[in-house]
Amino acid sequence: MEGEVVSELDDREKQRRVYLGEEEVREAVMEGRFKEAKWIQTVSLALLWSARERETEGERKRGKEATNSN
Repeated sequence: MEGEVVSELDDREKQRRVYLGEEEVREAVMEGRFKEAKWIQTVSLALLWSARERETEGERKRGKEATNSN
């Protein structure tokens, strides 16, 4: 993952800001490119939330379509 260096002063490790799309994030998680458990958990929960939101949005659309067809 390439990115700009965010901070090197007094940090124990370099930090880089990286911009990824949702599919790229999913691939990075599955490939083990996140090394700390807290980031794996944070990103995984965000992906689950995003999937749930899409599912809920689809249910809302189907509900509106059913109401409009009556």
